[in-house]
Amino acid sequence: MLELTDLSKRFGGVKAVDQVSLTIDEGVVHGLIGPNGAGKTTLINLISGLLKASGGQLTLRGKSIDSLEAHQRARAGLARTFQNLRVYPNLTVSQNISVAASASASRTAGDHGKVIREAIRRFDLEDKQHLPASVLSYGHMRRLEIVRALALSPSVLMLDEPAAGMNQQETEALVSGLEWIRDNHGCAILVIDHDLRFIMRVCEKITVMSMGRVLTTGLPEEVSADPRVIAAYLGDSADGHLI
Repeated sequence: MLELTDLSKRFGGVKAVDQVSLTIDEGVVHGLIGPNGAGKTTLINLISGLLKASGGQLTLRGKSIDSLEAHQRARAGLARTFQNLRVYPNLTVSQNISVAASASASRTAGDHGKVIREAIRRFDLEDKQHLPASVLSYGHMRRLEIVRALALSPSVLMLDEPAAGMNQQETEALVSGLEWIRDNHGCAILVIDHDLRFIMRVCEKITVMSMGRVLTTGLPEEVSADPRVIAAYLGDSADGHLI
């Protein structure tokens, strides 16, 4: 699906992302975790085209996307949310979603339109479609960003801190919603989050970054027990499991 080969980004003498190679498979929820400053958001910015890579290659379904601008990558099948909310506050919920759908090759017709209508319902936005996004609760703004990204009909859906600021009930609903997207939309989902319990529950595969490099990739139970991961988060003297 999405292949990263030796992807790198330097800011002056700082290697924010250092030769990262990674495969994001279709129909899989893939977590991306690591301590603060590990390079996670920079990596998503490189994938989505907001930053230009210093080196390496990106392919989507076997085709290079290195030369594509951010909006072209979105049309090609890469959709994302942001760590800092970026909804259109003066547009209604419905209009926010329609803006993204209008940029999708599939628009809202046929099966994709049904998926979006069901996503609106499952993410508790059905009775809020007429409201301006600015009056939504923080949790519902997060959900709106996800549905809006899904309206692009992505091959890869990238979520940057989707559970940030959510209470336990909201996080449970988010887990259910992401599982529904995986099972009914079929896209790959790449998730960054600092809530490790959320990540371990929702993700089938997890990649850990540290100091701009991939530390390890594996199943949740493997990653949580890996001494290198525990040391990266808790220090060399820590033992046991990450959570």
